[in-house]
Amino acid sequence: MRTSTIKIAAHDLSKAGFSQHKPSEACEPTAYALDDKVVDKARVNAGSMTLTVEMITN
Repeated sequence: MRTSTIKIAAHDLSKAGFSQHKPSEACEPTAYALDDKVVDKARVNAGSMTLTVEMITN
């Protein structure tokens, strides 16, 4: 199995309606949206500058 990682810059979160100053607010909605799309649960973490999404891919 492979793991894919997507990093989203915090300043780009405002394009999706989230605060760029609080990237942690985007974690739960992002993980929830991916639940139906991935085999295993996606891990979504927020740092001060990025939102990181990790998921198992084929």
